[in-house]
Amino acid sequence: MTITLPDTPEPTEVEIELTNACNAVCTACPRNNLEAPKGVMKAEVFRRIVDQYADYRCELAINRLRGSEDFPFITLAGLGEPLLHRQAIDLIGYAARRRFRTMVFTNVSRLDRDKAGQLADSGVSDVYVSFWGIEKAEYEAAMHLNFERSLRNLEYFAPLAKDRGIKLLVTWVQVPQLRSTSEEIKAFWKERGIHVDTDDDAPENRSASNSVWNRGGALQTIPQAALHSPVNRKKEFWCSQLYFADTYCWNGDSVVCSQDYFRKEVVLGNILEMSPRELGRAKAELFRSKTQKPICARCLKPRDYSIATHPWDAVLPVDQLRRYRYDVV
Repeated sequence: MTITLPDTPEPTEVEIELTNACNAVCTACPRNNLEAPKGVMKAEVFRRIVDQYADYRCELAINRLRGSEDFPFITLAGLGEPLLHRQAIDLIGYAARRRFRTMVFTNVSRLDRDKAGQLADSGVSDVYVSFWGIEKAEYEAAMHLNFERSLRNLEYFAPLAKDRGIKLLVTWVQVPQLRSTSEEIKAFWKERGIHVDTDDDAPENRSASNSVWNRGGALQTIPQAALHSPVNRKKEFWCSQLYFADTYCWNGDSVVCSQDYFRKEVVLGNILEMSPRELGRAKAELFRSKTQKPICARCLKPRDYSIATHPWDAVLPVDQLRRYRYDVV
């Protein structure tokens, strides 16, 4: 049997922005350029997203191929700090009860002892912690959060995560404020029994999270952003994130990808009015279009970012991988 990638995009990941409010001021986050309105996702909008994809996943080609309903997984990230949402733990639990692998990206500044226990019991699958630096001065210069409080909160959660089989990973960005070396950062977290992002430990082994993307042109001041590749329109599916990940803002709008949280230039629809199937068809039209969206023309990101492509990477023949993989010729 020849395995082929569907011509109409199907998500292996659904990224949901519970809020675009954030209590950190990270130097690699151009929040001062935020043009999208601020807000908090209503619980009924979140449940609508989860329910729609719970009904849709049995149709996905990757699930039929695997004889499972493993995909899509749900990522709670976006432009803000998910745990600022007052119902965050309950919403995570809702997704878990609907049998979704649910991942949360957090700065842990609000994860006190009580909330750490609640998160550990919520059914969350993976927790990725943004923690830039291992010295008080560099951490607070890079993220503008309280170093002692964040470290204490993470140390509350770590043994609970281990006990419940939750994947816990510290991620960091090599911003100018960090003086600690990569080896020092690894040693710091190893001493505490906490995994830190390296090429081997990163999500699906290639997260590139200690590098900086330019966020669709919203961030241009960090040197690492210039190291990544522009979109290659010669590829049939020239952006794997657009193909494999459905991205929802706090109000239910589906934007072109997570690079578009800042300006919301390309809104494909809203989950209250558009089904995941219709969203896939809208993406297919965008891929076929001869007019490139300006945000895609400005975007620089790691083109081998495989957090959402990995199930297809593992099964497709080379001729199919060429349709979206930049490193396959």
